[in-house]
Amino acid sequence: MFEVPPQVFVTADTLFHATKVPLVKWFWAIYLGVSDKGGMSALRLSKHIGMVK
Repeated sequence: MFEVPPQVFVTADTLFHATKVPLVKWFWAIYLGVSDKGGMSALRLSKHIGMVK
């Protein structure tokens, strides 16, 4: 019989592995935080990527 290969996840062993936030939002947050010359507050960032509760 054939063995079923184990599933491999791109986010395994990274800080993104156990998060419920989509990767796209993480990458936007990283991009916006790095590209803003004056820095960005967490509140402004959360509003910008649509993570306001």
